[in-house]
Amino acid sequence: MAKDTRLGDEAQIYQPRDTRTERQKFKDMNKKERIQYFKDYYLAKTIVGVGLIAFTIYFLYTIFGPKEEIVLYTAILDGCIQPEVLETMEGDLSELWGLTKGKEKVVFDDTFFSSGSSDFAISSAQKLIAYTSTGEIDVIIGTEETMNNYAYSEYFLNLADYLPKDLYDSFVDNFFFSTTESSPQDCPYGIYLDDFAIKDGNGNVLVRPILAILVNAESPEHILDFIRYLNDVQD
Repeated sequence: MAKDTRLGDEAQIYQPRDTRTERQKFKDMNKKERIQYFKDYYLAKTIVGVGLIAFTIYFLYTIFGPKEEIVLYTAILDGCIQPEVLETMEGDLSELWGLTKGKEKVVFDDTFFSSGSSDFAISSAQKLIAYTSTGEIDVIIGTEETMNNYAYSEYFLNLADYLPKDLYDSFVDNFFFSTTESSPQDCPYGIYLDDFAIKDGNGNVLVRPILAILVNAESPEHILDFIRYLNDVQD
C-alpha cells in the first residue's frame, strides 16, 4: 500500500539513520573525503580562529612590546620634506649617533597642517598641543607666520641662552627674532633655514622656513648636533 504522503521515497526521513559517531565517520573516510570534510566543517572556523589569535598577538605586541626610542623628534608645520632629502637626513643622523635600527630612530613628522579642512586643522592643532605639552617634540620647523604665533606664546627657547658660542656665531645673521607675551624685547627664538627644501601642500617651496627649539625639549645634545648638521649642509 502506497504511503499517504507528499514526500517521495527518497526523502531523508525515509533513509536509514547513520548511527556512527563523528569520530567513527572520520575514521572510515578516505584521504580525499577527510580533506573535504575538514573544508566543509572546520576550515572557516580555523581561519577565523587563527585570525583572532594573530590579531591578539599583534595587539599585545603593539601595546606591551619593545618601543623604538626616539632620539630626536622634529615637527614640520604646514609643509613636508622631500622623500629623498628625508631619507638622506635620517641616514646621516642615524650614522652620526650610531643608532641601532629597530631600537632607536629619528622622527620628522610632517602631519601638522593649519590649512585645509577645518576638522583636519583642528586635529593637527590638538595633536601639536598634546605632543608639545608632554615634551615629545624637540624641534619645530615652520613658516614665519606660524612660528610668530608660537614664539609669542612662549613655546620656544631663547637661543641666546641656549646655543654655544660657535653655533650662535654661525647663525647670527639668520636668527628669527620675536617678542613674547611676557617680554616686549626682541630675542632670537629661531633660525632661518635658507637652503632647507620644504614644500607646502601644493608643492610650492616654503620661503625661509624657521627652526625653533621647544622649551621642554628632552634631547639637548641631539638638538645641537642636528643644528650643526644643518649648518654643515647649508654651507
